[in-house]
Amino acid sequence: MFKNMKKRLKKRTFANTALLETNAWLTYLLTSDEACEEYRCIRVIKEKGDENIQEFRKHIIETVLEIVQSEKPITAMCKALIKNIKEECINRLVWTDEFHSHRQLIYDAINKENDDTDSHMSDVQTATLMLWCEAEGLCLCYLQMKMFDDTSEVDWWLNYAKLHEEYTRNLCQCIVDEANGEIPSFSATLAKAARDGLEDYERRLIEEAENITLWE
Repeated sequence: MFKNMKKRLKKRTFANTALLETNAWLTYLLTSDEACEEYRCIRVIKEKGDENIQEFRKHIIETVLEIVQSEKPITAMCKALIKNIKEECINRLVWTDEFHSHRQLIYDAINKENDDTDSHMSDVQTATLMLWCEAEGLCLCYLQMKMFDDTSEVDWWLNYAKLHEEYTRNLCQCIVDEANGEIPSFSATLAKAARDGLEDYERRLIEEAENITLWE
């Protein structure tokens, strides 16, 4: 009984500290001229007005609470960063010089596999999500470094982001090749190899996170 009580107190302290750190970081991002100048995503959120600012703050606080109040916060943190990286990557790549002129082909191919019409890709949605995910990522990476950094010797999320970008770039090229009537054997092979490596890395990340305990 006392062990469980001690565990709850330690978890509460951990959660409260995470919220304090997050609030301080959000205050800096949303009120500092320096942050506004450095991060375009924050500048756009602020330009859309107080309602959008409050929506972003609420989203970040709810996300952080979900992570730190989890029975396995490190796993929850890992999954949140992975989800953010995936969403940011595809929404950013379609605006690069490499794929900008082919973005509608990419939208059509991805939307065809997605039954949720509300989340179908379009210019408006990808531009909005790209900036939103970038801003969310700033907060998640800050939380990772402040609350979880001592559990890992490397910035694993940077390595994961590189692998996911390689996979997404090859997937987009495969879509473009196929739409142009080319046989996308090379790009398809690269996409499959990148996907297999990514899935293996993601699996190992989750397994490692599952085996780390923050408290007894």
